[in-house]
Amino acid sequence: MIGAEAPPQSRGARRRRRTNRRNGATMTDSKQNDFAWKATSALTLLASGIVAEKVVAAGWKAVTGRPAPKKDQLLTYRLGDVVAFAVVSGAVLSLTSHLTLRRAAKWYSDRGLAPFTDGAPAIGALEA
Repeated sequence: MIGAEAPPQSRGARRRRRTNRRNGATMTDSKQNDFAWKATSALTLLASGIVAEKVVAAGWKAVTGRPAPKKDQLLTYRLGDVVAFAVVSGAVLSLTSHLTLRRAAKWYSDRGLAPFTDGAPAIGALEA
C-alpha cells in the first residue's frame, strides 16, 4: 500500500533486533562480550600494574642503591628523588598498561570476539 506505515514497535523490540555489524551477534551477545572484555582488560591491567611496580622498584634499587620510596618514607628522601621516582614510575606504568591492553585486545579479537563495539574504535585503530 502506498502511504501505509509499519505498525509501531516498542523500543525494546527494536533494541532486541539490533545486531552487531561485524559478526551478526545480537545485542545480548554484545553485552556478554562487553562484560567478558571488561573482566579481561581489568585483570590484564591489574597484572601489568603489579609487574610495572616490581620492575620500577628493582630498577630504582639498581640505579640509586636505595629502595624505592614508599608513602611512609617520603620524608627521608630528597624532593628531587621523589619527583624523579614519580616520573619514572608513572611513565613505566603507563607504557606497560598501554602495551598489555593492546596485546589483550589482539588476543581477544583473535578468538573471534570483538572487544570494541557500538562505535568504539576497531582493533586496527589500536595498531596504528
